[in-house]
Amino acid sequence: MWNKKIGEIKDANIKKNLRKYYKEAKEMNNEYQQQNVIYIDEKGKILTEEKDILLRWQQYFQLLLEEELQPLEETEKENENTEQLEDTDKPTYEEMIEVITNMKSLKAPGIDNITMELIKNSGPELLQRIF
Repeated sequence: MWNKKIGEIKDANIKKNLRKYYKEAKEMNNEYQQQNVIYIDEKGKILTEEKDILLRWQQYFQLLLEEELQPLEETEKENENTEQLEDTDKPTYEEMIEVITNMKSLKAPGIDNITMELIKNSGPELLQRIF
């Protein structure tokens, strides 16, 4: 069955019948069924019973909650580490220019709709404002 569908899709593509090509590909995609997910416990044993799978999910979420509810001492240590990271030097103008020149052109713009070509070809005034 799949070989016949694939053959029809190939024929439609060769004959440049794009409407049929996309229709057949979409139908084939809709017929695809996701494979079963395999659940594994902490020891690597495959879980097959629904109650075992539910118990494993319960253990997993409990572990996540325990990690979120860290003792206050550990949270304070992490805050100290974050403060140390903030003390690093800011990039220099030359480093910024190097990064901009090494970025790829002809890519989709970000949410601000500014393309790399615009930034690269903008001149020193805009680059200075960015810095």
